[in-house]
Amino acid sequence: MNSTEALSRLRDELRRRHHALSTERTYCWWLGRYIEFLRTAPAGTPREQRVEDFLTALAHERRSASSQNQALNALVFFHAHVLERPLVGVNALRARRPDRVRIAPGRMETRTLLRELRETPSIDLIAHLLYGCGLRLCEALDLRLKDVDPANSRIWIRDAKHRKDRVVALPCALAEAGWREDFRNRVPVPLPGLMAGKHPHAEYHRDWRWLFPAAGTCRDPRRGRIVRWRVHQMNVQRAFARVSARLGLRPALTPHHLRHAYATHCLEDGVNVRALQAAMGHKSLETTMGYLHADALSVVSPLDRDRAAPRR
Repeated sequence: MNSTEALSRLRDELRRRHHALSTERTYCWWLGRYIEFLRTAPAGTPREQRVEDFLTALAHERRSASSQNQALNALVFFHAHVLERPLVGVNALRARRPDRVRIAPGRMETRTLLRELRETPSIDLIAHLLYGCGLRLCEALDLRLKDVDPANSRIWIRDAKHRKDRVVALPCALAEAGWREDFRNRVPVPLPGLMAGKHPHAEYHRDWRWLFPAAGTCRDPRRGRIVRWRVHQMNVQRAFARVSARLGLRPALTPHHLRHAYATHCLEDGVNVRALQAAMGHKSLETTMGYLHADALSVVSPLDRDRAAPRR
C-alpha cells in the first residue's frame, strides 16, 4: 500500500465512523509523518518496533505528551481499523504529561474581561456561555438553534469530547435570527455524519442553523459545495488576545480560562464535585479534582496563625 492509498483509506474510515474533521486532519497528518519516518527505518523491522521507534523519536524531539498521544492514537486506529491488524504491546519512550495547576482568573478579573468583550456582541455572548456554563470553546461554537431550550433553561451539548452528550443549565435566554437570510437564499449548513443523505432538506431547516454563524460562506471540505459554517475559533481567540493586551493581563487570558474560572468559582461556592464533573463533561473525576487547588488557599499558614494569636 503506497502513502496516497494509506491516507485515502484512513480518511474514508474516519468519515465512515463519523469522526470530526479536526480528528481526520490530525490523524492523516501523523500518518504522513510516520510514513516519512519509515523511509529511514531498517528493512525487516517488526511493525510494533517501528511504531515504538517513531514515538521514541518524537520524545527525543521534545514533542509534548499530548502530541505523542495523538500520534499513537492515529497509528493505533490505522492499524486496527484500516489494516485490521491491531498493534500489540507497544512500549516506547514517551513524555509524561505534567501535573500543572490550572490558571483561573478571579471573579473581578472575569467580570472585567466580560465587560470589555461587549464591544463585539457575538463574542460577548460566546464568552458568557463559556463562563456561565463551563463549556469548551468548540462546544459553544458548535451549538445549533435546536440545542438551546430556553423554555426549560437548558442547553444540549452534543458529540462533545469523548463523543459524549450532556445537558447544562442555561443561565440566560439566547436567540439568533441570522438564519433567516440564508433560509431565503437557500444556503445550506453542514450536517453531522450521514444526516444530509438521510434527510436532504434538514440542511435548510431552522433548527439546524448555527447559533453563532460565520460572517461569510465557505466551501465544505468534505462535500465540496458552498455552505454557511459557524464562527471559527481563531476569531474568538484573537478577540480574547486583543482584550487581554488592552487590559495588560499577564498571563493573557484565553477562552479556555473562562472554563477554568467556571469550575474554580463553582467549587468555591460549594458545588458538589460530582455534579461539577457531569456539568463539565469530564470522563474522570480526577480531572475535576484538579480544580480543587483553590482549597489549598483556604489553609491558614502557621506563621499567620501564630501572629494572630493573642500574646500573654
